[in-house]
Amino acid sequence: MWPGHPVQMVLDWEWRQYDSDIIPDELFGDGITGDRIEAWKALYDYGAVGFELNKLPRINKSLEEAWWTRPPPFNDEVLSVMEVTHQLHCTTWIYRYIYRQQWDSATDMNITDLVFQLHANHCFISLFTMVQCQADMTPVLFQRDSSGLGAWKTRDAPHRCKKYERMTEWQRQNQICTLQCSEDDVLPGGAWESAPRDKFYWDSIGH
Repeated sequence: MWPGHPVQMVLDWEWRQYDSDIIPDELFGDGITGDRIEAWKALYDYGAVGFELNKLPRINKSLEEAWWTRPPPFNDEVLSVMEVTHQLHCTTWIYRYIYRQQWDSATDMNITDLVFQLHANHCFISLFTMVQCQADMTPVLFQRDSSGLGAWKTRDAPHRCKKYERMTEWQRQNQICTLQCSEDDVLPGGAWESAPRDKFYWDSIGH
């Protein structure tokens, strides 16, 4: 199901390849730190945008549900984030789960251990489902490893990828509110009540 999304107008592409010999310390160093949490958040924390209410059937969602909508005169839109935003949020959550003995969810996130575990399970299932759905069939090869860490190391092929920074730039420019916004923020008088909406984006993609 592809309902069309205004970000497609600014998409650009690049070739990327994962190198297992390079582990970015700012994200994957030994242990959880405040700086690493902020580095993870910076990957996905670029706000929510509007999605037209009448397009919900195209993503198999009912118009009768109580969706989070914008206040008038933009109440024909619901709040939304891109799926990749959700996936990176979940990746961050799993990172926190791996190092859960090094920090306190009640203090650092104001949630109980049970809620943290339930959210972690949700993220595992969500990412598991999306990896299977995408089902990348590109061959992965095995190269002899002389580092002493193992006999073989994986070597994948280059992939043609969306330029993620271009997508997030558009998202920031068109955000309705941050990912930390509350319902009050987008109600009349709220901090993001008058966030602009450029109908050109929707009209020009022909949906």
